[in-house]
Amino acid sequence: MKYKLLITLFLGCLFLGFDTTNVVAVKEEISNRNYNGKTLDFEQGNLHYEILNYKILDDPLPSPDNEDYSRLQRYLVCTVKLTNKKATSTEVLAYDFMGWSGPNDIYATKKPEKYKNPEGVITLDADSSDEKDSTKIVPGESKTFAFFYIVYPDDDLNITVNGLNGTLENISLKKTVSSNGIVAD
Repeated sequence: MKYKLLITLFLGCLFLGFDTTNVVAVKEEISNRNYNGKTLDFEQGNLHYEILNYKILDDPLPSPDNEDYSRLQRYLVCTVKLTNKKATSTEVLAYDFMGWSGPNDIYATKKPEKYKNPEGVITLDADSSDEKDSTKIVPGESKTFAFFYIVYPDDDLNITVNGLNGTLENISLKKTVSSNGIVAD
């Protein structure tokens, strides 16, 4: 049985302290990429993005909700490194990182209490009411972020990275299971 796994995560970073005062709509140039388990990097304006990895966690499980009667939902954690090459600070917001699980859009949620981030990894939470939804990256600095989403693992998942310069990066992740049960990421 063949499983498809696509991750969608909007990584459009809002720039505070931006040198321009007007924002105009631009036609987006689209670039498609496949994440194959190796670091995937690209440029968006003055930010350098590196998609380091993703993982669907079997433990801990999200709290059950009214729609997940069978307890199929899992946490998806995406790790992204951003480097600011700009002359001014850039603010990174959790709301800029949007995902898609099947046909539904999802926002970054709180890190599970039992999950311990690796050293130096920052978690941004779109559900936060205590300013844990944003951080600044000063010029020349790099920060690594973990974003948590609640997904159904068998849904199609996409990562779409949208920058202010009008470039849209579609990053798809596919999990293929062969007829003998061997999984290739």
